[in-house]
This record gives sequence, structure tokens and C-alpha cells, in this order.
Amino acid sequence: MAATHHTKPGSLGARLILRSLVMHAVAFAYVVPISVTVAQVGDKPVDFVPSDAFWLLLPVALAMRLRLPKTALNVAASFTYFLTIGMLGSIMDGGALGPILSALSYMLPACHIVVGALLWKRVGVELLTYLARAILITVLVLFASDVVYGMGIRGCGYEGRWGGCFGKWELYGFPNSAMNFIALMLFLPACLWSLKTPPLPQWLMAVTGVAAIIILSLSLSRSAFLVLGMLAIVGFLAFSRLWAFAAVPILGIAVTWSIDHILAFPIFTGLVLRMRAAIAGGDITTGRVDIWGETLDLISMRPFFGYMFQFFSDFSQYGTPHQQILEVFFKAGLFGAIIYLGPVVIAWSLAYRMAALLAGRKRKTIRLYLTGFFAACFTSMLVLPILSYATMANVVFMLVGAALQARTEEKKQ
Repeated sequence: MAATHHTKPGSLGARLILRSLVMHAVAFAYVVPISVTVAQVGDKPVDFVPSDAFWLLLPVALAMRLRLPKTALNVAASFTYFLTIGMLGSIMDGGALGPILSALSYMLPACHIVVGALLWKRVGVELLTYLARAILITVLVLFASDVVYGMGIRGCGYEGRWGGCFGKWELYGFPNSAMNFIALMLFLPACLWSLKTPPLPQWLMAVTGVAAIIILSLSLSRSAFLVLGMLAIVGFLAFSRLWAFAAVPILGIAVTWSIDHILAFPIFTGLVLRMRAAIAGGDITTGRVDIWGETLDLISMRPFFGYMFQFFSDFSQYGTPHQQILEVFFKAGLFGAIIYLGPVVIAWSLAYRMAALLAGRKRKTIRLYLTGFFAACFTSMLVLPILSYATMANVVFMLVGAALQARTEEKKQ
């Protein structure tokens, strides 16, 4: 008779605890918006964010001869296009290192497509719960940091803005990018809450929601506040369409009525002065329309391969296009835009289609949040280069890999 092997309950419990700890650590590495500057190229820093450490997983997996998800690997391989044209750009720029490093910032997030597929293969839909829990705890730490290290109503960020530090760590990137990232990531826990599967206890979810509203509002990031408004509308619609149509106008009237009192707080002084100057100058976009027009002119001269990751400031009086889609077209051309943005659109469409397998209310809720998240991401891309924010890019492409793997597993069933 063959021997029967039984797993000891204690051993199984220890493995589950270890898996939970590892997955929470992975999730936090993806969403914590901090960085370390490891080098400087000209006046541009080379930053390393925690999730960049997962680049090392691929050579380790290859060395161990692990079977990598084929679909995710093929999509990730197409990103070598960026390094190829980056090297050509370096040659055209007299051997400068800048184009190669810029190209790597576009190519390396492709590693997270494979990582996302591996994570989904390992833990499945639980991955989303781990990420949601990590972003909520990150929000609580940001709020506590502003309370502890700020001064009264002034936070610990630039000009007294909130959301400027994580403990004693200064947040990675420009304040607008960090706050926009936080606002976008809140779609995930909000969706799970609407599905009645909250990643944290209900009362703590409510506290975190209030903390997020305070941080994003007092961060003075207009793009983050816009995303927060889009999330609020999606949340109202998910809860009740009647509530949405009643609550949104009421909130709008309340904010409009109290706007003078709100803007009287000292923290808003810098924002008010900038807006007054912009209105007086006749350009509420603070010069962005001029930048976008000049960028379009440059793109029209090299539409297919772009400027091969040479610096924008070498061709313009401005430092950046201030827009994600135009930035991709400028750096890598039409072909680069298809390679870089195409997988994001495909992953969203796959997730939207797979939601059809769920029951009525779940299907409608998930599709509503997916549509809201996609619209918010697209809106963010129109006003700032949000995927050039490494933390955001790493999370997005990790989720792309997860969606590709989920679709592969669905087709096998």
C-alpha cells in the first residue's frame, strides 16, 4: 500500500502566514511612493523606487529555469524597442548617456508585466486585496506624517502642502505626480468596498477615506482633486444612481458656497496667487497649451520613431511636454506609443470582458470602476506624464501582466 502523506496543520498555517507576509511586503513595495537617488545625469536624478527591486526576479527566474508566462513574456519583450532607439539616440547625441537611461525608464517597467503574471499565477485575485490594503495603510501613514511633521493645518510638503512626506522620507517625484498616483490607486479599495469585500474593517475604511480626502484636498494638486471627484461620482453610481444624481449637485453647491472661506486658509495662499496670475495673463493652463502646441509641431517632424529619447529641452525652451501621450510620441514615436500604451488598453479591455463572467451586481460594479479608473488614468495622462512616475508605471504594468495571466487561465478552463 502506498504511503499517504499528510500536511501538518501547524506547517500549513505557518506557510499561509509566510505567504501573507511576503505578499503584503510585495504590495507595499509597489505602492509606497518613496525613492532613493542613485545617480545624477546632468541635472536629472536617477531614482530607485522599492518596486524596482523586482527587476531582479527575472534573471533569478531564468537562472532557476522557471517556466515564465509566455503571453506576458512576449509582450514584455516588445519593450526592447525602447532600448534600441535609445542607443540610436545616444549615438545621434554624440554618445550621451541620457537617452539610454531615459529609454531604460521606458523598457524596465516591462519586467513588471512578467512579475504581475507570476503573482496572479501564485495568488490569483487575492493580489488585488493585498494591493488595496497596502494603499490604504499608505494613506494612513501619509496622514499621520502630515499631522506629526507638519505645522498645524500646514502639512510637511512643499509650501505647507499635505502629502509631502512618508514618515521622515520625502515623497518621490513632484507633489502632483505622487498625489495623482494615490488618488488613482484609491479606485481599487473603493471597488472592493462597493463589492462588500473591504480589505480593512469598515470603520478603518471610513477613517482612511476621510484621511485621503483631507490629504488630496490640501495637497493643492488640481489633477489629484479631479481624479478624487471622478472616484466620488463612480462611488455614488455604484452605491445608488439616485444618490449620485442627488448628492453630486448638493456637494457642488456646498463647495461653491463655502469656497471663499476655504481659500482664506493660509495653506491656499500660493495656489490662489498662481491662479490669479494665470487668469490675469489669460491662460488658466499656466502655459501648458503653448507647450503642447510646440510638442505637436516637433512630433509632426519625426512621427514614427520620435526623437529617440533625446532630451526635450534640447529641442524646446521648455523642460517637458507636461503630458504623457505627447511625451511618449516625442520620445519614441508612433511605434513606441503603440508598444507602450497598447498593453494598457488591451489589459483594461480584457478585465472588462472577464467581468462578464460574474453575477449581475458584481459585474456592473466592477465594470463601472474599471471604466472610471480608465477614464481617470486617461485624464491624468492629458495633464501630466503620470506613467513617467516610476511607482505608477510599475503598478500599472504589473496589473497588465496580471490581466494577461487571468485571461490565459480563463481560456484554459
